[in-house]
Amino acid sequence: MTGTEHPEDIVWREAIACLSPDRLVRESLEREPFPTRGGSFRTLALGKSAVPMIRGALAAGADPGKILVVAPAGPTHLLGTVRVLEGDHPIPSVRSFAAGEAVDRFCRDEPDEPLLALVSGGGSALAELPLSPFEPADATRLGETLLRSGLVIGEINDIRRRVSAIKGGALLWLRRGDVRTLVMSDLSAGSLASVASGPTIPPSPSRFDAAKALRALDSAGLGSDLLRKLARVFENGEPRATPSIPRHSEVTLASPEDFALAAAKNLEHRGYKVVVAEKNFDGPAEAFAKLLFESAKTALARSDGTRPLGVVLVGEPAIAIPPGAPPGGRAAHTALLAALAQAACPQLHGATLFSSGSDGVDGTGGGRGARIEPRLIRSLSDDFGPARDALLRFDATEFLGSRSALLPREPTGVNLRDLFLVTIPKRA
Repeated sequence: MTGTEHPEDIVWREAIACLSPDRLVRESLEREPFPTRGGSFRTLALGKSAVPMIRGALAAGADPGKILVVAPAGPTHLLGTVRVLEGDHPIPSVRSFAAGEAVDRFCRDEPDEPLLALVSGGGSALAELPLSPFEPADATRLGETLLRSGLVIGEINDIRRRVSAIKGGALLWLRRGDVRTLVMSDLSAGSLASVASGPTIPPSPSRFDAAKALRALDSAGLGSDLLRKLARVFENGEPRATPSIPRHSEVTLASPEDFALAAAKNLEHRGYKVVVAEKNFDGPAEAFAKLLFESAKTALARSDGTRPLGVVLVGEPAIAIPPGAPPGGRAAHTALLAALAQAACPQLHGATLFSSGSDGVDGTGGGRGARIEPRLIRSLSDDFGPARDALLRFDATEFLGSRSALLPREPTGVNLRDLFLVTIPKRA
């Protein structure tokens, strides 16, 4: 933290620090040792939080020689002799397929040994092993198209697990020994089987809307050959069954709801009167922007002005992006949508709008989100045309960057969805 850091950045940073994956894993294993009868065990860590999670497992006694970590590119050398593979994200490619094969082999080896799985968001792309009749090239094309589809992450992962040999509980079925899965969840409560598409958690019955999925993928330009393959798989239902499942348990270490509450508590500690618009919201970016704007407007109308106000919203906006759109991110796009709404409301011209991915990365645009200060909001009220045109081009990241409103990328090792804040100063 620096002396010039803004309050919103401090709230984001300290909320993440409260939910440190290495500490949460270590404390979970200290409370409830694994395996319960003692002895050796294997450990698989998969996802954006894999590196800090495995640090917690090592501190709790995991054997470095029986660990496989699949993580995004980063400072993995800090794990010493632990085997670490880097996967591709957000679109599975060559490294992801190599990691997927390694994960499959790791889980087939010594099947009677207990397995500790440390799972976090991002794992769906980082490791992949396509299920027949799909090929690696199909998985890459599908991954690219899913990002543009406008489907929410739960719907996306419902599709991913139907085309993968290592998702939807597939790794669980390779084991005979006990399996425990510790999860840093980037999805709603009760959706653990969808985090990283559920490599070690059997899927619950779901209302999968195959027709909606195919329409969205068709509109996003997937191509008729792959659409036909998917239609056949969807028509056949769940891709696999198993006669027996080993003893398994799942533990949620942290969730988007925890992230929202940590941010709200931090704001309250700083003297803000806080309104939590939603702790874990799914929906189109336009719905996010509307909810954020309406919540701020209502909070201001009900305020006596003696305390600053803070509006908190955590979730993951869905955006249908056309092929060929420039690099960008959903946090920046959604923030600019909300800023335009604020610009049309003079009462909110003094508010600051903040957005950031909890993982410190916002898509492919090179930032982690945006901080849009009153000066820029007032300028948008004078001339909204360039901002509107940037949104139509899906180029909010470049627009905000050129106005010094883009936050630099800052990987955190935490993945609990996106944080949106509106802060409103008290009246003079």
